[in-house]
Amino acid sequence: MGNKITKQKLGSIVWESANKLRKNLEAHEYKDYILGILLYKFLCEKQTNWLLSNGIWKSDLKCLDSKFDFSNFKFDDNTSFGSTEEIEDTKHSCIETNGYFIEYRNLFNSWIENKNVFEIQDFQLAFNEFSRSINEKYDYLFQDIFSVFEKSLDKLGSNSTEQKETINNLIDTMNKIPTSSQDYDVLGFIYEYLIAQFASSAGKKAGEFYTPHEVSDLMSKIIAYHLKDKNTISIYDPTSGSGSLLLNIGDEFKKYNKGSSPVTYYAQELKNETFNLTRMNLIMRNINPNEINVRRGDTLETDWPMFKNEDLSTYKHLTVDAVVSNPPYSQEWSSEKHTNDPRYIEYGIAPKKKADYAFLLHDLYHVDPRDGIMAIVLPHGVLFRGNAEKQIRQKLVENHQIDTIIGLPSNMFFGTGIPTIIMILKKQRPTSDILFVDASQLYIKEGKNNKFSKSQIKKIADTVNNRQEVENFSKIVKFEEIKENDFNLNISRYIDNFKKQEQYDLHSLMIGGISKQELDSYNSFFSVFKNIKDKLFKLDQNNYLNLKVDQDQIRDIVYLDSDVNKYLEHFKQLSNNFLNHFKTLVPSLIDIKNINSAEIEKLLSDYIFNQVEQIDLIDKYDLYQIVIDNIDVIKENIELISKYYIDNENEAKQNIHLEILKDESTVIWEAKKKNSEDVVVKEWTSTILDPVYIKNNYFKDIYDYLNSQQERIEEINSEIENTLSLIEQEDKTEDIYDFEKEEFNKTGIENLAKSIKKSNQIVEVDSFEEKIVNVSKLYEQQVEIKKYINSTNKQLINDSYNKYLSLSENEFYELLVIKWLNNIVRMFEQKPVDVIDSYISKFELLSKKYEDTLEDINNQILKSEKELLNLLKDLTGEESDMRAIDELIKILGGN
Repeated sequence: MGNKITKQKLGSIVWESANKLRKNLEAHEYKDYILGILLYKFLCEKQTNWLLSNGIWKSDLKCLDSKFDFSNFKFDDNTSFGSTEEIEDTKHSCIETNGYFIEYRNLFNSWIENKNVFEIQDFQLAFNEFSRSINEKYDYLFQDIFSVFEKSLDKLGSNSTEQKETINNLIDTMNKIPTSSQDYDVLGFIYEYLIAQFASSAGKKAGEFYTPHEVSDLMSKIIAYHLKDKNTISIYDPTSGSGSLLLNIGDEFKKYNKGSSPVTYYAQELKNETFNLTRMNLIMRNINPNEINVRRGDTLETDWPMFKNEDLSTYKHLTVDAVVSNPPYSQEWSSEKHTNDPRYIEYGIAPKKKADYAFLLHDLYHVDPRDGIMAIVLPHGVLFRGNAEKQIRQKLVENHQIDTIIGLPSNMFFGTGIPTIIMILKKQRPTSDILFVDASQLYIKEGKNNKFSKSQIKKIADTVNNRQEVENFSKIVKFEEIKENDFNLNISRYIDNFKKQEQYDLHSLMIGGISKQELDSYNSFFSVFKNIKDKLFKLDQNNYLNLKVDQDQIRDIVYLDSDVNKYLEHFKQLSNNFLNHFKTLVPSLIDIKNINSAEIEKLLSDYIFNQVEQIDLIDKYDLYQIVIDNIDVIKENIELISKYYIDNENEAKQNIHLEILKDESTVIWEAKKKNSEDVVVKEWTSTILDPVYIKNNYFKDIYDYLNSQQERIEEINSEIENTLSLIEQEDKTEDIYDFEKEEFNKTGIENLAKSIKKSNQIVEVDSFEEKIVNVSKLYEQQVEIKKYINSTNKQLINDSYNKYLSLSENEFYELLVIKWLNNIVRMFEQKPVDVIDSYISKFELLSKKYEDTLEDINNQILKSEKELLNLLKDLTGEESDMRAIDELIKILGGN
């Protein structure tokens, strides 16, 4: 019943589509065709749903086609229409409301149903007819959006047959992707996926105007938080690219405001293919066309919004609540044309070869002066470059308009590895300081690129939104200090976040021991576990510390400490509290319908940050990440189960959970006996509850024993392999060894073992004969265990499926809780172990660091030299060789 698709599944479908286009297109062109078909499918489904919701019966949809034959059609009470005039009125109403109309024969589902008679001309004509149907009011939104299908089908094949085959394959693949709302940006994900897969050829062509969703997510959280108290907002992206920034801000704001249409979108993009992508993305999010304002044009050359039909006399300076952009970095522009441009006149003109500040000032010009906000991604150099850029930067600081600067890791963006920043600006600020955040070291690796995890995004956003100072991470810098630094905003001037090189103590290197200063760097650990330091270290006569136990005893000493055990126990209690909290949110299966799947993430996250007390040595953001890493399956299951209960709540249907269990399972049956009509379950799976949960909870003893026997099979294989490896080469004969395949013959070994037993000969220990007999016995054991596993597993599969189908509502609920939370609980309890283990490793390395002092090394050298001298003195040889050896003896200090 669910219509969700995971990113992993979507990625595999997209890859399948790309492979079908590989022979015809360049890698960077795939997206135009894949995304175009997906959008068309969406528009077809949107129109169909609109018609059905307006009283048109599904059986009558075929009438909405100019080529429909009405000769045998009767207009009566059994149809949706009373006349052809009503049909035409319905078409016009659709165009008026949705902005377009698609003939029935051109609907995506009609293509699927009629694929055997589908021709490439039909495909091309469908898009031509779509263009002709567009409501003039929505020309800006739909015109030429499918131009690739109207004008560039020749790229899909050299003739109509090849083109038809390619299109049919693409349609079949796109049919697998639901166009209904997902929990993520589907088009953006596909776009990013294709860029990542073909980065070598597509990166520079595509990546330059795509903002990775982690960066977009961070900017959105900051902007939406600033605007959270508003009922409606307007947002603008003058370099919209894929449109992901606008969409993410809209989605984030809607978490604060549940209105039906709280966001108005403005977007401008210069490149046609990405202008289309912006429009596609906004359309597919089912945003009201009246709330979408898009334009293709050069942001720097001609200011916008708003012009109507390119008429300059209709210009109107528009200010919005939020401007967001990721413009092309250090682009050339016609700076000389803009000396009197009102966007720049107060601040100055950006250099001809570096338009970064031109984009920034354009954005700022459109920010609402009362309480608007803007966020822009820029190259790191804008913080410190001189001349005209310094003049602009100084003016922005003096006007108190720069609110926050966030340093990003390198390699965050496709196609460029240069360091970048996010700058947050507001036109009116009550303070003159600037918050600096150095997130350059805060990332996880994904392939060649760096990215933020969700917990890292939240940490940065929380720091900015709450204006927090965090040591070596964020700092609020007063205007006076910035002025003293000549308006240089380089983050490293204000935050020291460089990785420190390991320090070495001279005394420790020469004589040994660990300085108090060096051990003090572990005080965060010792302050929590107060007895550990004295248990591990002792002072020597030089007032330096030495390990007083063997290095291999450190772990045991730490884990036997009572404070450490209390600490670990605390996390077990934390896990238990989290489990109980979850059960208060979702107390039973039927209560799931009262929980919004999108809200469960926030409710659990709020618990971590608001109800869990601060824990020494553990960052709450790490606990949050554990929840986030496991939340998707919870949300998917809640949405699925909720739909079943909501769909049936007016029918008073009993045992809805059994319907869920049955619908979500797949079974393979087999005959009990050959030619028998009685069947048993050969194999079963379930999308909602994996068989392992049934086996482990209701058939645990037998399931555990089966697993142990499977492990025994692996042990026997290892024993056989080890024993056979000891057989000498001369003992290998063709009876037991296949020289061509270089492997032993099982049947040959078993036959030889029988002969040895029959001969009654004495088998000596470790002899060839003993090895053969032992291997034969292992083979016999293996056969018996496999027979047991096979028969028992068959019964377990059958019994577990029967139990699955008969689960009570409460049993089903409890198994879901196990499925959803077991991994979270396990990871919560593992977190302190990982922290303690990291300190144990540090102590072990510390003990090795000064293990060999310079004095020890020097003594060893002297000892080795003395031994070498004695050896050299005993040497005899030719006169020339001995002269050389005598010289070496002198160098080594010999007489």
